[in-house]
Amino acid sequence: MSWTLKGSYAETCSCELMCPCNLSFHHGATYDYCRATLAFQIREGEIEGTDVSGCKAVLGKNPGIKVLSDDQDGKGSREGGLTVAQGYLTRFPKIDAIFAINDPQAIGTDLAARQQNRTGIVITAVDGAPDIEAALKDPGSPQIQASASQDPFFMARRAVQVGVGILSGQKPASTVELLPSKLVTRDNVADYKGWTSDRSQ
Repeated sequence: MSWTLKGSYAETCSCELMCPCNLSFHHGATYDYCRATLAFQIREGEIEGTDVSGCKAVLGKNPGIKVLSDDQDGKGSREGGLTVAQGYLTRFPKIDAIFAINDPQAIGTDLAARQQNRTGIVITAVDGAPDIEAALKDPGSPQIQASASQDPFFMARRAVQVGVGILSGQKPASTVELLPSKLVTRDNVADYKGWTSDRSQ
């Protein structure tokens, strides 16, 4: 597999300094187990021709877009999104848009904006989950504008298909498979086939 990556990496674990795994797996964990946290920030790179540099590389090519902050952890939750957005809204008098890492965080962000009577902010996210479907249909949440959908049903089905193929001796055509994603907006949410849609056909 061909790949190239540039970025930053940080880790911490429950073992004594330094982490034995960085030296050799033969050393074993200090306390017979290892609890680790790994963090990666990929600035640029590709894996077998697939660009993995992320949205920051694209934003960097657009001088009209200024990223105000990218260092807060909203915990991927509604409460975390609320807390982080409250800080942003207090810190920055003008915010045009907020991109949340998932739908719950976007919903928390919207709540923070409404609590502070801030308008004119485009809020977008990733998942296309049932909660964001409801928010996109809700006239009371006009600032939530879009979510790039994932399809758990299709992802699981493809995983089983690939797994069965491997067990049958069929090597996957590629180690990376890009699955289709639909941008769900207020304009097309009525036609969106979401997570809870009937897949029996």
